[in-house]
Amino acid sequence: MQLTQSKTIRYYRIGVRWASLLTLIIFIGHYFLPAKTLEVKAPLFVAKLYGFVDREKGTSAYWVNEEENHWICHYKSTHAYGCGWRTSPDLEPVGSGVDLTSYDFMEIKLQYTGPASRIRAYLRNFNPAYSDPNDLSTTQPMETTFATAEANQPVLLKLSDFALAHWWLMERKHRRHWSEPEKNNITSIGLDFVEQGKHEVIVERITLIGKWIYTETLILIILSLWMTLFLIEGGIRFYGLYRAGQRDRTAIQALLERQRALEEQNKHLEALADTDPLTGVYNRAGLRSRVDSEKIRFGTLSGLGVLVLDLDHFKNLNDRYGHDMGDKVLKAFTSLLAMNLRTEDIFARMGGEEFMVVCRRQPLEGLRTFAEKLRSLATQCTFNGDDDLHISVSIGVAVVGEDEDFADAVRRADQALLRAKQNGRNRVEFTAPL
Repeated sequence: MQLTQSKTIRYYRIGVRWASLLTLIIFIGHYFLPAKTLEVKAPLFVAKLYGFVDREKGTSAYWVNEEENHWICHYKSTHAYGCGWRTSPDLEPVGSGVDLTSYDFMEIKLQYTGPASRIRAYLRNFNPAYSDPNDLSTTQPMETTFATAEANQPVLLKLSDFALAHWWLMERKHRRHWSEPEKNNITSIGLDFVEQGKHEVIVERITLIGKWIYTETLILIILSLWMTLFLIEGGIRFYGLYRAGQRDRTAIQALLERQRALEEQNKHLEALADTDPLTGVYNRAGLRSRVDSEKIRFGTLSGLGVLVLDLDHFKNLNDRYGHDMGDKVLKAFTSLLAMNLRTEDIFARMGGEEFMVVCRRQPLEGLRTFAEKLRSLATQCTFNGDDDLHISVSIGVAVVGEDEDFADAVRRADQALLRAKQNGRNRVEFTAPL
């Protein structure tokens, strides 16, 4: 097994070396590839002339020799516009053109005689979003110019220099997102004149020149291939590690399950430690934990209401009806109060028949009403249909003062509870706020 793995690694390294050499050869070699060209000529392209039409003298543009693209544009001062030559792809349906996005230059070879100082070259792109097949003027025009002095030799124009004609945007009132030149569906390529005079032109050749593949594209392809190779290698290595570490993962999973079980057990034990087993509400430890959380959350306990509740004559109830009935009374009383407390109120059994409620900050009268409500609820408890079995509760209330320790507020609430007992029970007594 080890020998086979070693041979695989060795073959892989040899393959990487050859792949690196091949990558280098391809990258350097693409600079020496011949140019990608497209000859603008018949039969793919059909040439036409256009110009100002005079009813008596005819059009301002006419052929000298159509086969040789030899034509004359006689632009007179009486003409409303100039004249020119254009060639279009002979494709169906109307609006079908050629994609020039992969070309960078247009080489124009022509002979010119006349008074013009510059010749305008243009492209027109068809896009159904803004073009009408029955109206060529709606195609997007892009143009540039070159000096007639350059026409003695081939003129090389960058396609990126062809700018969108501003007049087209103004006349057609097109949206801004149509103001970028488009060259993906060129329906005509042309030459024309904006200067008056008699212009004689022979269009010998128009050639579009580009690259078969751009350096950026090649780099992206090479990077993609190498990334794929690395991913494949990584996948193979990962699979080997997966096979080798399967037992370890199983052991780790078992440990995680055990850890989760321990965490659940710890949470359960914490809940048991903070909960009174008989009534299901907080015990002293749970109350202390919640109060500490409130202090951390708000920074102070000032303004919290502290209610200490004690069931009246509970010992007599136990002696008369037994401890089982006493437990039922405690659970029924706890359930009734819990249903009438708010979510943020803290309810705890302090021991025996004594309970405590810590409630939210509120005006003193609101706290008094709340305490009276709890006292009244206790009197409404009935047990086993025994009308003679009634309970009542005495309540002592205090409000945690500014910078007062919670234990001090509890002591004051206990003192208020003692007064409630001394004054006849089944009542609410307040201790003055600090």
